[in-house]
Amino acid sequence: MIWTEKDFLDNTGRLPEIDDIDRANCEEAGQLGHWGCGICIHKQPVFMCPECFPLSSSKIKIKRL
Repeated sequence: MIWTEKDFLDNTGRLPEIDDIDRANCEEAGQLGHWGCGICIHKQPVFMCPECFPLSSSKIKIKRL
């Protein structure tokens, strides 16, 4: 299924920004460099799902050197 802006809003609660729709509909989802692309089993864009893409969680802090 190809997501539209309405699908994105209905499933995430916010309007898509920049390339959100392209990433959600990416045909290369799951391939090298595209791990955050696609729609997960939780009906969320993978890059927004803290269970499927842990780096999307605001609870994770990345320490810069």
